Amino acid sequence: MEIINLRELNRYNYSVNLINSLKQYWVTNNKFTCINNPKKTNMLMYLDGFDAEYIFKDGKTLTAHSGSVVYIPIGAEYEVYMVNPHHSQSNTIGVNFYTNDLDGQSFIFSNDVVVFDTDDKIYYMLFNKVDRYSEQLVPNYTKMKAGFYDILANLCDYSNLINDNKYSVISRGILYLETETDDALSIPDVAKLCNVSEAYFRRLFKEFSGMSPIEYRLYHKIKRAKKLLEYEHLSVAEISEMLSFVSPAYFIKVFKQQTGMTPLEYKKSKI
Repeated sequence: MEIINLRELNRYNYSVNLINSLKQYWVTNNKFTCINNPKKTNMLMYLDGFDAEYIFKDGKTLTAHSGSVVYIPIGAEYEVYMVNPHHSQSNTIGVNFYTNDLDGQSFIFSNDVVVFDTDDKIYYMLFNKVDRYSEQLVPNYTKMKAGFYDILANLCDYSNLINDNKYSVISRGILYLETETDDALSIPDVAKLCNVSEAYFRRLFKEFSGMSPIEYRLYHKIKRAKKLLEYEHLSVAEISEMLSFVSPAYFIKVFKQQTGMTPLEYKKSKI
């Protein structure tokens, strides 16, 4: 079967056939095995409050931590143990699917199980969105696919970022500014995180993104705010606080600058 690396996925016109989405809490049994019973579909799995220990038929092992996304290809054989639950509602969401090119030919992303150690809360929202529409009395496959394509697009971007040698030196800083919302680290601190000078970090960052680090941080905060406004029942003040804006008024100002709408106007446009 043809392999298309996730790094290249955005260059292709392809389709996804979703089979199902399944949320599991692993309360009474923390083990799953498909040794001698290879997977018949691809799967993307989100680990929400669990670590996963994979053991493969050849004896190799692989660990995935909570917050990670795991890709499991057709034909994979493994045992997996869900360990270190973080809370009583720890769960996994697995989405079974096929991918096809325009000629209807199936392809996979890898022959091996791949762990995307992103720890980005956007995947929490997107996987739960897919699962929510899957669990409806009549599953809404259109909305399920929309959320799933978002997951693939984000994984493609993530794969390109961590594999681009030129910008790998600042990759930790890029991911921090994309995913963290508490503003705990200033831009000089983020540069230190990458073991480079602030001036070099800013220059390379501008080349990478076309934005300053502050602009990039705000851009991704607003991107996340859009998702929260679309999929969560939160007030503007709650979202502002969650994303560490200094005030709801400043959040509204930045949101309107980037989108041309206030947060409430944006929310109404998505209903």
